[in-house]
Amino acid sequence: MPSSTAEAGQRIETREHSGLAALGADEWHATLKQLASRADADPAVAREVVRRLHAGLLTMRDMRLVLLATGHLSGWQSARRAVIDALADDPETARHVLVLHTQIELLPPPQYEQIQQPQPGASAAYAARVGPADAQVTGPAQQARTSREAKDRAALALLARLAGVTPPGQMPAQTAERLVLPGMLTEAFEQRLLKALKAGQEPGAELEAEALHRAGAGRLRHRDMYLLLLDARGETWNRVRMAALERAAAMPPAPAQLLHWYAEQHGDPNGLSYQEELDAREGRHRVRARLQLESTRTGPVRSAWSRKTARHYASCALLAELAGLPEPEPQTEDKRVEPARLSLPAKGQDPVKTLNKHYQRELISKPKATLRSLGSRVECTYTSQHRDSGTQVQATAAGPDKEAARRAAALKLLHKLHSVDVAALRSSASSRRAGQAASAVPETTPAPAPAEASASADRIERPPLQPQDHHPVAWMRDALAAGCPLMLEITDGAGPAAWWVHDSGLRALPMTDLPAPLAAGRTTAGAAGWRLPLGFGLPVVHQLGAGAHSSAVFWQRAVHIALQLVKAKLVYPALDEGERAVWRAGPLPASAEEALGALAEAAPPAAIPSGMAAWQALTACCDAVADTLVRTPAAALFGAGPWTASAPAPVSAETERTVRDWLDGVEDQADGGPAPQLILRVQSPSDEQAAAGRLTADLHLAPAGSSPDASGEVPAARVWAGTARLEGEGAGVLGPRVRRALRRAARRCPALAGLAGEDSPQRCTLHSGAITVLLEQEAELAEAGVRVVWPERLRTALSAAAVVGTAGASPNAGGPAVGERPRFSVTALLDFRWQLALDGADLTEEEMDALAEAARPLVRIRGQWVLADPVIARRARHRLLGQLPGTQALTAALTGTVTVAGDTVVCRPSGPLADMIDVLRRGEHHEQTVPAPAGLTASLRGYQQRALTWLAHTTRLGFGAVLADDMGLGKTLTALAFTLHHQQHTPGPALVVCPGVPGDHLVPRGRPLRPPPAGHRLPRQRPHPRGGHRHDPGRHHLRPAAPRRRPPRGTAVGPGHRRRGPARQESRLLHGPPAAFPACGHPPGLDRHPGREQPLRAVGAARLDQPGPVRAAENLPLPLGQHR
Repeated sequence: MPSSTAEAGQRIETREHSGLAALGADEWHATLKQLASRADADPAVAREVVRRLHAGLLTMRDMRLVLLATGHLSGWQSARRAVIDALADDPETARHVLVLHTQIELLPPPQYEQIQQPQPGASAAYAARVGPADAQVTGPAQQARTSREAKDRAALALLARLAGVTPPGQMPAQTAERLVLPGMLTEAFEQRLLKALKAGQEPGAELEAEALHRAGAGRLRHRDMYLLLLDARGETWNRVRMAALERAAAMPPAPAQLLHWYAEQHGDPNGLSYQEELDAREGRHRVRARLQLESTRTGPVRSAWSRKTARHYASCALLAELAGLPEPEPQTEDKRVEPARLSLPAKGQDPVKTLNKHYQRELISKPKATLRSLGSRVECTYTSQHRDSGTQVQATAAGPDKEAARRAAALKLLHKLHSVDVAALRSSASSRRAGQAASAVPETTPAPAPAEASASADRIERPPLQPQDHHPVAWMRDALAAGCPLMLEITDGAGPAAWWVHDSGLRALPMTDLPAPLAAGRTTAGAAGWRLPLGFGLPVVHQLGAGAHSSAVFWQRAVHIALQLVKAKLVYPALDEGERAVWRAGPLPASAEEALGALAEAAPPAAIPSGMAAWQALTACCDAVADTLVRTPAAALFGAGPWTASAPAPVSAETERTVRDWLDGVEDQADGGPAPQLILRVQSPSDEQAAAGRLTADLHLAPAGSSPDASGEVPAARVWAGTARLEGEGAGVLGPRVRRALRRAARRCPALAGLAGEDSPQRCTLHSGAITVLLEQEAELAEAGVRVVWPERLRTALSAAAVVGTAGASPNAGGPAVGERPRFSVTALLDFRWQLALDGADLTEEEMDALAEAARPLVRIRGQWVLADPVIARRARHRLLGQLPGTQALTAALTGTVTVAGDTVVCRPSGPLADMIDVLRRGEHHEQTVPAPAGLTASLRGYQQRALTWLAHTTRLGFGAVLADDMGLGKTLTALAFTLHHQQHTPGPALVVCPGVPGDHLVPRGRPLRPPPAGHRLPRQRPHPRGGHRHDPGRHHLRPAAPRRRPPRGTAVGPGHRRRGPARQESRLLHGPPAAFPACGHPPGLDRHPGREQPLRAVGAARLDQPGPVRAAENLPLPLGQHR
């Protein structure tokens, strides 16, 4: 309302800037509206604009005000620049902001002028134009690949020029002067008008000119008319007020709307009514407008050929009286038309649509349908009133389902209304002929008084109700005894429940001087009656007297059931949709459910509020009775709190967080069963929907606790329509449970708030923000009982895997050259990054960059629309994860998984690391078989040949190897063959580590295979301290006589080698070789010598920090199946 706007502005002016961040959306917008009429810049508000913009809290209304209402504030340049930069990322929103501006300013929609010759590389070019028809401004032309994109950019460029900001894509030096639209912004005009009226000032030349211009151009809004006509006073305002009245007279809905607002401001939303009659002689409608407030004010009679035009004329006349201005000339044309008559539907037409069409033509009142179940059939009752005759008509029919019953009842009602219409037409024609005949005879009787002429033709004279007692309970008891229908008014959180007594009984109800809290009013259909709070009327309804209407008897039985539930202590605390503390009745025992079900089937049409099922109304009555009776004065003895207060009130956020989970559990137990599994099925979008960033989701229901692949899922729309049931339960039982589950889910995911607020939730539209929230909170929603099902290819086409290893050309398969280090080193650092793929095919860097820069979750890649969830988008933006040491990289590549930020993800190798892993996985089955070396005079068996291949390829990669065949399979020959092969590719000495006895056999066998070079000597035997001789296990080593410090190129470790201490020469020898040379170990007969297994491992562990001379089988990063 206009006055509430002024009060809101006053509150905003007094608010400190330190609380700007805590303002809600409406209060924040009101704060921005104040800027339109201020001359000083407020840096605190400007900073808050930027903060809300970055947080995504700035609406299109706010953006419009920042861009177009702050041009006179120099300190707001940065805020306008920030908004333009944000719109540059989403040009489509810029076009919506421009359209919103024209709608608020009542201007023609934006126009786009096409440029015939766009520059090369663009297929379309447009310039945006906006403003009044006589003073339009045009922005710079913009071009793009498509017309839609070019129009979006043109709208953005025009907004930038209107805001005085450099359009995107232009240098500051290229910017032309700021474009200015003529006149004031609507917000500026409203603020200045409110300020002048509040201060009691004159309008002033500028404000007066703007008001006259808006009135003449048809841009004066209803709220401005209200302020000018009913708030402004003084002769200096008369010119502007008269222009506003003439403008209202030219807009048929405006006068009635202003009078309705006036009635609301004075406490009665239904205070405006009309007295109508049809002139039988002329066939014109004669109407008076009447305001029934503290005092009744009735306007003069106005007539027209149509009822709608006559009402408009009567509203204009009464509005002029209220404003104290002369009534303007009629601004709308009054054509004489033949009266519309009721027609019957043709064969194949829907009777329900025909009935609604007659209502829209004002031939009948709004049809009201009431349904009830009759076993396997459904009964429908339609009620409507014939306008001209005032006859109330009712028809009842049954059918196999709701739709069939509605059509049958509507057709039956149409036949009855048609009969009434024909009779009324004949009566009107007879009256007109009689009037014409009477007009030819001189009048001998006086003309009727004006009051008699304006009386309503359809009014039935009834004796008034005259209660003897002045108590409201006595008044209600007398009204029900007079046969007045009774209905329980359910307000859905807007206020306490109340009884509504219709003024259609045997006696007329007085509408003035009523004892409080009894109040007179009208329903939305215009029916008069009384309203009494539920608690005051309970004693009357509980003990009805004789003559009560059937609707009152119906509610008496409902109250009896509710009282029995309260007596049995079947009540529990809860929070309603408005987060208010309430009491509800439950859990309902089987006997109570059966009684309420039978009562709902027998509900009379007049007892149930419009648009509400009988079962829903009865359960709401039980809840309202429980809440009223628990909140007695004695409830204060249990302490002060929201559930012991005298009336329901919202609970604090802290209280809500404390009791929410407990209340949910109580509600589940009291409801008689858990909520069904909710399934939000997202539909595959069309190209237009995907381009706009929208998805449509349908709500489906499944049995509670069912698995995703279980059957029994049904669409919620079919359940609400009554054509399907879930496990035998219909909409009456499932509706509250589904709404309860959606409300709980909306607390976790605000994107479902709109769906949770619907009475029959079945479908919702998801925009970009809601899609992102659903993707992020999909797991939390599943815990809350809401499963989101995405289109398969839309959701799973994009994937991300961790890739380790530097990408590049495959290395030479022949191994490192002489003097090179092996390809793999535990100390090496390898690249670790994310790689995105579409249907398994890797995306290019350019495609991943485009995905990272996308502002919406719906992205088009390679001609396919896909969903990039926040995890995928984050991985696309931050693809490089760092570097991994060689051991970790090798482990990740071999296992195929790696842990990133606590999550185990798929990992695969890349580049040379991938080639190395391939060699390791092939093992002895490498396609490049290593032949026996030329210096080997023996023949190798097949398994020895494969062992040689495996040893050669594995050691080339920089790994050691353990040849652990059984005894007698020729490990020594294989090791000698490998030593010769290695020396052919990498010349140099070889170190053989073996026990003494095998060494005596090894050296003679090795001499003919590979003669020692000149100057080398073999170790000798030395006496044992206790007698005899022993072989030195670490001294079978071919080494030069000269003291050169050249490391051996290979090591062969024989069986039974023991490490006797770090001071021994053989131990120093084992530690001496550098970390880069390969090693081959062949411990024979480990099954025969289990005690020697540990010494071998100890030797192998000597240099595990780097690839050393010996690697034990358990320490190799290979599967055990490949260890020979």
